[in-house]
Amino acid sequence: MEIVARSHSLDSFHSKKKMGSNDLEEELWNIYTHYTLHGNPHDPSKLTGNVLLKICRDILILESAMTEKSITQAEVELIFSSQLSEMKRNRVVSEKENKLEYDDFLSCLVRIACHCYPSGKAPEDSLQQLIMENLIPYASKRRVVDVSSVLRQHEIEKQYKYYEDSLLEIFRAYASAADHNSKRNLLLKSTMKVSHTKATFDSLNNEEKSSKVTSPLKNSLANHIGYQDFIRFAGDYGLSSMGLTILDLGDIYLSVISTRNFDTSVRKLTFKEFWEILVRCALFSFRDITYINEEGKVKGMFLHIWRHVQTTVKAQIKGTSTQSSYKGGLIRGSQMLNERFITSWIKDGYCDYLAPVKEKSVYRDENATNSILSKIIEQSSSDIQSVFNINTTNLISDIPILDTDEFIDPRITPQQLKILLKQRPDIAGILQKLIKELD
Repeated sequence: MEIVARSHSLDSFHSKKKMGSNDLEEELWNIYTHYTLHGNPHDPSKLTGNVLLKICRDILILESAMTEKSITQAEVELIFSSQLSEMKRNRVVSEKENKLEYDDFLSCLVRIACHCYPSGKAPEDSLQQLIMENLIPYASKRRVVDVSSVLRQHEIEKQYKYYEDSLLEIFRAYASAADHNSKRNLLLKSTMKVSHTKATFDSLNNEEKSSKVTSPLKNSLANHIGYQDFIRFAGDYGLSSMGLTILDLGDIYLSVISTRNFDTSVRKLTFKEFWEILVRCALFSFRDITYINEEGKVKGMFLHIWRHVQTTVKAQIKGTSTQSSYKGGLIRGSQMLNERFITSWIKDGYCDYLAPVKEKSVYRDENATNSILSKIIEQSSSDIQSVFNINTTNLISDIPILDTDEFIDPRITPQQLKILLKQRPDIAGILQKLIKELD
């Protein structure tokens, strides 16, 4: 009878969402994900027993004066254990699983509400009282910032279109690796018991295919990346070294999936949402820099990514153990992103996008070629060829340089430049391409 009552109260709660506004469920989701994110930023989709107890403490239901009847720590732990056992009986989960999901969290709230507010005529009445008198007033929650107006800015849309091809190549590389891991996990799931039957790989695979077809996004999972994939990308491309903690990155991810196609799950990202995450990362990371606009912050982020890529992508590629398509996509995408940024940076005069206007460092000379040469020599130590595995067979290194030529940087001599271009035809190829783009 207790399970039926709790099921009815949850159905009643969800029906209120269907009948009108889903503001209440969004509020509960923001509370839930605040605590799960702080409990385990590597997996904010699951709730541990300690986190549930933390919520109960924060909303003061362990204190007798704050409810009709207080609840003890032991009773909260018992409710959690009971719900965990029920979840294992009804779903395909590991026997070692010790965490609950969002709907299980709501079921726990129903049990807690019935204990703390026994005067309720029905479980949903007790739940409503718990939510309105304890949970919403006292629980911590995530605050979602609306950035839609920023995304619609003309200059931000230009940045999206300019980097779209290179970012999409990188995005697909991570999506491909995630899809490969998903199929591997199906094999593991097929050995788990649910009720009195055993799931097979084929049945689970058909279930996954069916979910792809019925998904409102109507896209293959290969065109999406999940939470873990994004956290990995953030580390690989330097977002986590822009002053963004894993809590910040997790909150940004959750904010994006909450504002688009709201659902109470830590679902995967589309490419357009991936772009929104990058913009949010730039805005949040450089939020204290008030003298530059949103475009400058996005460009500053790409400058940071470019610098990070020069020294780390080679190590990431060598260290990966996934399929070759992932490695190849990562190489292509990184090379495309590198070339796109350098071309843009040249047009902007190699400025430091995050510096005050009067202090922006800009390399200028009447001879645009000299400006290009100066910066490429400065960056030569980053070993572009070895990082991106550039094929130098067809690159042209026959660039005429006279011994009488002078360059903006006094450290550069014609003889040194000749030796460098002879030893590094990849730099010569990039130089030739950049010069043509300036013409």
